[in-house]
Amino acid sequence: MLHLHNIEKSFGAKKVLDEVNLHIKPKEKVALIGSNGCGKTTLLKIIMGEMEPDAGEIIYTSSIRTAYLSQIVTVLPGNTLFEEMKRALPDLLEMERRLQFLEEEMGRWAENPELLQHLMDEYTTLHENFDHQQGNDLGWKIDRIIQGLGFSLSDKEKYVNEFSGGWQMRIELAKLLLQEMDLLLLDEPTNHLDLKAVEWLEDYLSDYPGGVLIVSHDRFFLNSVTKKTIHLDKGKLQTYSGNYDFFVAQREADRERQEQLYMTQQKKLEKDLRFIERFRAKATLATRVKSREKLLEKMEMVEAPEKDGKSISVSFDSDQKEITTVFGLNNLSKEYPGKTVPLLGELEIMGDERIALVGENGCGKTTLIRILAGNDRDYEGKLKVHFNAKIRYYAQNQAEQLNEEHTVLQAMEEAAPAGTPTVRLRTILGAFLFVADDVFKSVGVLSGGEKSRLALARMVCRSSNVLLLDEPTNHLDIRSRDALADSLDDYEGTVIIISHDRYFIDQVCSRVIELSDGKLVSYPGNYSYFREKKKQQSSSSSDSSPRKKNGKKLWVYEPSAAEKLEKQTLNLEDQVASAERRLAEVEKAMEDPANMADENKMQELVQEYTNSKEDLEIKILAWEEKSLELEELRLQQIN
Repeated sequence: MLHLHNIEKSFGAKKVLDEVNLHIKPKEKVALIGSNGCGKTTLLKIIMGEMEPDAGEIIYTSSIRTAYLSQIVTVLPGNTLFEEMKRALPDLLEMERRLQFLEEEMGRWAENPELLQHLMDEYTTLHENFDHQQGNDLGWKIDRIIQGLGFSLSDKEKYVNEFSGGWQMRIELAKLLLQEMDLLLLDEPTNHLDLKAVEWLEDYLSDYPGGVLIVSHDRFFLNSVTKKTIHLDKGKLQTYSGNYDFFVAQREADRERQEQLYMTQQKKLEKDLRFIERFRAKATLATRVKSREKLLEKMEMVEAPEKDGKSISVSFDSDQKEITTVFGLNNLSKEYPGKTVPLLGELEIMGDERIALVGENGCGKTTLIRILAGNDRDYEGKLKVHFNAKIRYYAQNQAEQLNEEHTVLQAMEEAAPAGTPTVRLRTILGAFLFVADDVFKSVGVLSGGEKSRLALARMVCRSSNVLLLDEPTNHLDIRSRDALADSLDDYEGTVIIISHDRYFIDQVCSRVIELSDGKLVSYPGNYSYFREKKKQQSSSSSDSSPRKKNGKKLWVYEPSAAEKLEKQTLNLEDQVASAERRLAEVEKAMEDPANMADENKMQELVQEYTNSKEDLEIKILAWEEKSLELEELRLQQIN
């Protein structure tokens, strides 16, 4: 379907594409991966003909139809959503207009048999062509796609300029899917999508009848959709016959194999060179020395395995103050002009927890995280924040708020505590890949990815024990996302994250809080656990007990016995952890010299220590009994 032969492209002295070869077969689902700035978008533009290569050849199968999703919005403000969707199929739209015109003309010329017959013949031929191109199915196709991407059917009559920029990008994606091209080129298609829409798109593209070439930093998405991975690195393209996880495993195996071959050859070279140097002057071994020298000259050298490009190296400075309960939430809500955002439910967020906040776009996730951060104090309901909480908040548009007149170093100085040594700031910037003269670049010339890295670097300047991160992985490549996940895993504090990167959530979070229909619901586990629970709830809802409201039956999900036991066990586990922390606090107080010098205070602490220890033992016993009960029930279900 598509073949690239020895494609080359340079920008100045930098060679972005170096003898690139690529073949995409019909219906293939292919991932194009590589670090930010390696040339992926350049390659897509060359394939689409938007950019000319310096050398090489692009060969298409005859009549292949391609479409490219860039990050540029092209919607017409005067169109409704439905009209804009139909604009994606101009030929079909023109046929529809012509058919309507012919219908009107046939009514006008009913008294002229000769002209009427001519109109009817054209109408019949055109209608057959319209049916052949499934024109009559256009309405339900549009409904299916826009609903899958998160629009409601009532949105069809809204003008496209009434939607935000993110929703307009969804419209661009919807139009492209409607066209049903032979080859789709998708550059970051999951940007601006919530998790529900991303999962719908996965299913849609997996069953898509044409070929797809995808650039994405979403590992879950690539694993679900693609069956072939091409890796662009230092201008070279390497093909792997599997999804992203296959690529990672295969690349590591190739690197280990290359390392082994390299080391084996190096040992042989060292041995041969020692032999040559030792016996070069010995006449009796001259022939053997010459022979080895000739073999070395002809030997094809094995190259040392290349290391992956640099990724960020993050280390958040955590404040060591221990906190039992960081936040206590009780039925919050926020009023906006013409809209109320309910955040209903009673929740506690404990110290050291790793929480993912999930829900559809517009449900109130950012509103909630702004309230927790203290950036929005105009709300209803009750919120308790621990007095020792030292909060750092990364806003979704954090990178856009940087002063573009500042240099990178000045941006850091602005965010850091007064008097922070420059060497400390440059060390942090180096960890985020701003090295040497990079720190003197103007913020205004940085790419989106560089601005995101700088915004994260500014957070590292100050210590904290609570991190609130709203889409921190935007513009970061996969390796940088992994590095960020590792740093959050090492962070000694509470982390609450909004992200549409499910792999990232799985790496970091052990609890998911879903915001749905204005209610906050907690799930003890990572995103995969949450997703499985949602599937179970969906499948078992039809088996739940019917209840009535206003005379109508409602199906309400009833937790199973195992789920109830699991919830009780996890609650007891939290109580044990809380009791352990309290006991540790008392032990620490007993070791304080000031308390040791105060006899009355020590007596109080000794008594409190005894009580805390007994309380811990009781909670551990209750937890062990409930855990055993849960395990026995699971064994019964298996058998």
